[in-house]
Order: sequence, then C-alpha cells, then structure tokens
Amino acid sequence: MAASGRDPWPDPWIGAYEACERSSQLIMEMVNKRDDLQRQGSSTGKANSEIRVKLRALSQDLNKLQLSLQKEASSNKLLTQEVERRHALIDALMTREKIITDSFKRGATYTSPDREFLLPADNSAFEESPWGENYRKGVDHSGSIESVRAQQQQIIAEQDKGLDTLAEIIARQKEMGQTISEELDEHNELIDDITDRTSRTDQRIENTTKRVKRISKKAKDCSYYIVICILLIAIVVIAALPGKK
Repeated sequence: MAASGRDPWPDPWIGAYEACERSSQLIMEMVNKRDDLQRQGSSTGKANSEIRVKLRALSQDLNKLQLSLQKEASSNKLLTQEVERRHALIDALMTREKIITDSFKRGATYTSPDREFLLPADNSAFEESPWGENYRKGVDHSGSIESVRAQQQQIIAEQDKGLDTLAEIIARQKEMGQTISEELDEHNELIDDITDRTSRTDQRIENTTKRVKRISKKAKDCSYYIVICILLIAIVVIAALPGKK
C-alpha cells in the first residue's frame, strides 16, 4: 500500500529504524566533537552528559525496535526474508551503538579493525521488501549511508594522522626521559662523592678542634706557672734587698 501525503512512512517500523539511524549518526558526531575538545584541552563535562543521555535514549529505542519486529514476525505480517533483513539492520545498529559507546567510555574515537562495522554492509535491506519502493521514495537511504561512510573515512584518516603525531611526541618524550635519567645518575654520583668528602672534612675539623682545645688548655696551665715563677722571683729580690738602718 502506498503512503499517504501526510504520512511519508509506509511502515511505522521503518520510520522508527530511520530515527534510530539518525540518532546514532548524531551521537557519533557528538563523540567526535567531544574528542576534539579533549585534544584542545577544553572542558568536556557538558558534552559527556549530553552524550550519555543520547546513548541511553538510543539503547531504549533499539530495544523497542527489536520488540516491535518480534511482534510483527510472530503475527506473520512480514515475509521471512523481510524479517531476516530487518534483524540484520537492527544488528548493524546495535553494533554501531556498541562501538560508539566503547569509544565514548574510552574518551577516544574507536580505531580498531572492527570500525568498518559502524555502517551496515548491505545498504539495500528493503530493496526487495513489500515496502522497498515507498521506502526509497521517502528517504535517500543509500545516499545517506555513502555520505556517512565518506565522513567516517575522513574522520578515521584524521585520527590516524593524529595518532602518528602523538606517537612521535611520545617517542621524543621517551628520549628526553632517558636523557634526564642519565643526567640524574651522574648527579647522584657527584652528590655521593661530595657527601663522602664532606664527611671526611667534618672528621678532620672535629679532630682539629680537639687538638686546639688541648693546646689551649696546656697554654693556660703554662701561663699560671709563669706567673707563679715571676712572683717567686719578685719575693726573692725584695728579700735580698738590704733594709734601712
């Protein structure tokens, strides 16, 4: 049955699927913008909060989409081939949602070999379905997928370039760390040598101080003897002088 002018979607399930696809694309762009803010050193608290809300909503929508398909399949409203194709579309969206969630949690854009699964390989899931013709009229589905794929490839290339730059920076920092470590080892050896010499010098100063104290004590005792001798000589001289008659 063709769609009416007021309802562009021939099947509510298709409209819900397309809404989930747009939502996942929007969240993916939000995560990429969040990563750009992180690289610039800007605050990402607000962006992270918004992404969490969007991810929760997307997860709920995907669950509803899956339940709706199960009900339609159990009621025999769809052909078996159509059910399998819709299941494949849901699996692709759920895979994309998992990858975006992992990327968001790591704080960096996903770059593993599985990133090709961000987009479904089969862009013509509804081409042979009863709703295929009206669906293609409602939305340029393949064009949207190709646009997103091109955008993703560009983003991946930029991220790879950024990772190469980061690897070079880390390598330079490693070299600087090794150089600093070697200099610290040399400085530690110099400090140990200075410490040993200081200890020897302190010991010498202590020994010299003890000697000075002993000499000072001896000199003090010697001065007493000299004074006593002088007084004795004075007494003898005075005694020897003739007295007046």
